[in-house]
Amino acid sequence: MGTWGGHVENGQSTGRDWSAVDTKQHINELELKAAFLTLQCFCKTRNNIHVKLMIDNTTAIACINKFGSVRPKLMMGTQELYEWANDRNIRLTAAHTAGIKNKVADRESRTHNLDTEWCLKKNWFEWIVKQFGLPEVDLFASRINKRLNVYVAWRPDPHASGVDAFSMSWSGIYGYVFPPFSLMTRVLRKVEDEKATVLLVYPAWETQAWFPRLQKMLVRDPIPLPWDSIMLPQKPGQIHPLKVKLKLHVGKISGALV
Repeated sequence: MGTWGGHVENGQSTGRDWSAVDTKQHINELELKAAFLTLQCFCKTRNNIHVKLMIDNTTAIACINKFGSVRPKLMMGTQELYEWANDRNIRLTAAHTAGIKNKVADRESRTHNLDTEWCLKKNWFEWIVKQFGLPEVDLFASRINKRLNVYVAWRPDPHASGVDAFSMSWSGIYGYVFPPFSLMTRVLRKVEDEKATVLLVYPAWETQAWFPRLQKMLVRDPIPLPWDSIMLPQKPGQIHPLKVKLKLHVGKISGALV
């Protein structure tokens, strides 16, 4: 296989660092990868069909229509794409679409909501798991910041086990939750309504209306985390804008205690 894969042991990713690859890859490689991820997302249950990919990058189009490239990285990417498609008897062609007609996708590709991408550094996550046990699913994640192989994404993702954690049941699973802080009230309501048990990373903001409810849900005393225990995969050196007042805790909570 090509360079976009990885493997998992004990529920944790040990494969290639997708975020590091994304930030260093040439735009042509990223366009080809985008085509592959789109194909995986929308055709993962389809077989024996023809798919015409409309792309605004001429190099990616040439790779697909010519079954490869003289450039090694593009060749590997194209080969992996075709291996996936051939396993499903999916015939591929690509055609050009002008960027002006591709405004929605262009806008989405340039929109980065960094609030949803912060994650615990790997060493801290591994340490937390030793204290609280290994969760079964990362409920708020993406392919670049997931801390478990099984994860739920906010938007369609070919490798995610589901989309939108709020639309699925949390009952009967031990989930890992590091949500955008603006969603804390919804998270706690979900845990309470479904009597769920989750491992939660949260800001210890005692003046927030949701904080007393959270305190009642704690299975045991939470553990404080340093502000530099989190990172942005796209920008590993980025410091959280709330560093001064960001007092992070991690705790196991249960809706059955309320």
